[in-house]
Amino acid sequence: VRNEFQRIQSLFTEFGVCISLSQLRNRCHHDFFTKSLIIDALNQTNSEIESIEADLKMKLTKARRGCTLLYGENLLITTSNWCRAIGSIACKLVNSKREDKAMILLEASGLIDEISNDSAYQAIAMVSISLCSRASDDSSSYANMNDKTSERAMRCIILAASLLQEHALVFCPTTLLPLMVFLSNLVDVANQIILRADCGVGEDMDAYKQSLHEKTIMRQQPLLQSQERKISDIGLQKVTPNLHPTWHVGDGLLLSPFEALSRCMSYCRGLLSPDNTQNNY
Repeated sequence: VRNEFQRIQSLFTEFGVCISLSQLRNRCHHDFFTKSLIIDALNQTNSEIESIEADLKMKLTKARRGCTLLYGENLLITTSNWCRAIGSIACKLVNSKREDKAMILLEASGLIDEISNDSAYQAIAMVSISLCSRASDDSSSYANMNDKTSERAMRCIILAASLLQEHALVFCPTTLLPLMVFLSNLVDVANQIILRADCGVGEDMDAYKQSLHEKTIMRQQPLLQSQERKISDIGLQKVTPNLHPTWHVGDGLLLSPFEALSRCMSYCRGLLSPDNTQNNY
């Protein structure tokens, strides 16, 4: 009981959170308080400075202490709820067309490549799905689409593919592997169609994909070096494609940017339709 009263006092003095003993024990408002702490950290971050991620990370460290005070010393419970709250807020940022801020939040909060927890990978998957939904909504309003809208939608698909393939799929536990493989393969099909868009758009998107990959390598450098040593030890060689990556195997023709986006989204919507899902399972 003494520990609980100390947590209540710390929540009030450090974060201005007023909570009763019964509320602390039944955790009925913990999700709301955790999200409030994270949103406060986001709002207090100076978006004009270069080291915005470092500034946000420092503020989120304090917010996570508040989360620990709410849930107690059980690290698994605290981390799981922290990841779910971060994922929920990141999805809302994506839906409000602030995906850049959502990515900064994922990185600064530790969800990407730092926290090894089922909830962390589930949160990354939900953010990826939100990115794809954003792209799908943009592509469905074809009459109102312009170059800027289509480019933003394409970037959402490529970003979703990067999150799944380079962060979630590589490190997720075996229990989540079927879900991650399905989502990754689905997004990768859309990703490949986008990279084959005409008018130089495919090349621009490929450059964006490469920039995300290079950023990932910088974050995962120690782990990647370890994996490369293991690959060299067993004598495996990297396989490179014989054809240019933007060529169609069938006829060599490229789709227009609008058609590439529309077709890949139509394919994904058709594959995820209830009738198709029932046939596959």
